[in-house]
Amino acid sequence: MHCIECKHPKTRVLRSRPEPTSPSVVRVRLCENPACSAIFTTYEGGLNVLRSRSNPQAVRVLASQIALLPTEQLDALKDLVAGM
Repeated sequence: MHCIECKHPKTRVLRSRPEPTSPSVVRVRLCENPACSAIFTTYEGGLNVLRSRSNPQAVRVLASQIALLPTEQLDALKDLVAGM
């Protein structure tokens, strides 16, 4: 698996667990490029979506896919919660 931050071809799995609500496997990975060392999560099977802890846009897209809501509705919900 390539790193989603620097595209380095080698990553190492730190943790792996089945996703209880879908047929996916959740893996926390570490980039083996010493200059990067990014930690990111992959959901393999099911949605095949990558999520980076440093990329809010990717998290928003993933949340919309899991919740089956358009990203515009998620943004509206976020604004509503932020205003509380």
